[in-house]
Order: sequence, then structure tokens, then C-alpha cells
Amino acid sequence: MRTQRVALLGVSLLAGCGGAVSGDPDASGAASDGETADVPSTSESDATGSTSGDCRILSGQVTVKGEADLGALQDVCAIEGNLSIDHASVSSVHLPRLEWVSGILGVGYNESLVELDLPVLRAIGDSAVLLDNNALRAVRLPQLETVGDGPSIVWSNDVLAELSLPALGAIGSLDALSNPALSVVELPAMTAGRIVMNSNDALAHMNLPLLTTSTGIGIGASPELSTVTFPSLVTVKNLRLVQNGALRSVNLPVLETVTDALDLYHNPNLATFTAPALATVGGETFDPSAIVICAHQTTVGSSDCLP
Repeated sequence: MRTQRVALLGVSLLAGCGGAVSGDPDASGAASDGETADVPSTSESDATGSTSGDCRILSGQVTVKGEADLGALQDVCAIEGNLSIDHASVSSVHLPRLEWVSGILGVGYNESLVELDLPVLRAIGDSAVLLDNNALRAVRLPQLETVGDGPSIVWSNDVLAELSLPALGAIGSLDALSNPALSVVELPAMTAGRIVMNSNDALAHMNLPLLTTSTGIGIGASPELSTVTFPSLVTVKNLRLVQNGALRSVNLPVLETVTDALDLYHNPNLATFTAPALATVGGETFDPSAIVICAHQTTVGSSDCLP
């Protein structure tokens, strides 16, 4: 078990994060120990404001703790800084005019938050963190197009069943970890980004039809996932599929290059691995016939199956 420290807008969490895939799916599949998602915070908002027409712009740290804080943000269209919604006594967050957050959007440790609705948010400059929101059922970001290179995390949201970001084209990294009800991940516009899905017990459907390049893809400990398909993926740094009990098929029709490592094991029901265009793995010429399906693992470049 790996222990990671996560600080969400100044609130520290020390938690064990076990499972097959977490952090960066590097050549060994291991995350860098001590990886953090840190965001500066104050105990209350310290933002200053300006106006542009009928639109208000805030600069600095913006913190939401209750309904009064939300009311004060209804005419805000941009935040030059971080937006923190943590330990808040609200059931719904609706910010109808917010289009841009230059720093981090952090939503965490909210016992009563059911809905996050940011209908015109288009860009997040650093990253987004959704962490330990026990009642969160709906995340609505229909116009979100870009998220920066910081580590974006969706972790331990007990009843969140769907993660749908219909307009998101690129993200530095997205880790969805230990969300027990998460069954559907819809990222129909994403073309580039690092993706890790680990220990999501109900995950049965992933849709990334346009993903072309990735610095890493890791999918693990997802017992309901039967099919992995990336129809447009051409290049990936690391590809790791581990401990997916129901996984039966992997379809990568145009994948040409795995820059570092291809790891497939402990997928006991995997019957089909299709990658007809795969030419190089780890800098070496790759023969698709080198994929050997075994009872307990899938090997690359070896005909020997473990007992």
C-alpha cells in the first residue's frame, strides 16, 4: 500500500491509496512516492475585485463556506487565483457566470454538497480537485474546454456515478481513484492527456473516442470493466492495464508507438488484445504476435505463461 499526502487548498489529508494503478503510470507502473496535490489557501477569501462591463473579476484566493459566499459570487465571471469549496455547508453550488479560474478549482470535504454546476466555465489554469465529497451526485461542467498541467484528481466521492466532461479537449492529467459508485466516464472531446482510473468498483464504461496522444494511461482494479477501447490513440508513453477481473477485450486499432512500457497482467478473463498498427514498444521493434494471452496474465514477447 502506498501512502500519499493530499492537501486540498490548505487542508491536509493523509490517506492510504492502494490498488494496482496510482500516480504516474511509468515504466514500472509505480507512482512517485510523496506525490502531492498542493494548493495555497487561507481560512477565508482574500480576493480583491474589479469590473469589466457588468462582469466582476476577482483576484486572489476565493473560498466558499456557505450560502452567503455563493451569493457574493453570482456576478463573478473570472477568478485570477484559486477557488476553494471545502468544508462548506451548502447542498448546491451554482455559479452561472463563472467562465475562468486561473489557478486551481478545489472541491473537497463537503458532507452535504450534492451538485456542482458551473454552466459556462471554459478554462481552469492549473487543475481541478474533487475529493471526499460524500453526497456529491452531479458534476456539471458542460463548457469546460481546457485544464492546465497540474494534477487533476477525482478521489473518494462515494456516490458520484458519472463523470462527463463533454467539451474538454485537453488536460495535463486526470486521476479518478476510489470512487465506488463511478460507473461511467465520458470524455468525448479529449484529444490529449494522461489518464489513470484505479479502484473504481463500478466502472463499466469509458468513452474517449478522440484521444490521440497520452503521456500515460493506467486502468486498474476495476472489476466491472469488460472492454477498453481507444479508437484514435496513436502514441502513448506508458500503457498499463492491471487487475481488471472482467476485462475481456482491448482494442487499439491505430496505436503505433508505446514510448516506454506496455504492462498487461492480472486480467484473468482477457481474451483479445488488438493493436494491428503497433510498431514500437520501449524503442524496440514490436511484433503484434508477441502478445500472448495467458490464464493469469498477458505477456509481451514471451510464450511462457505463469501457472
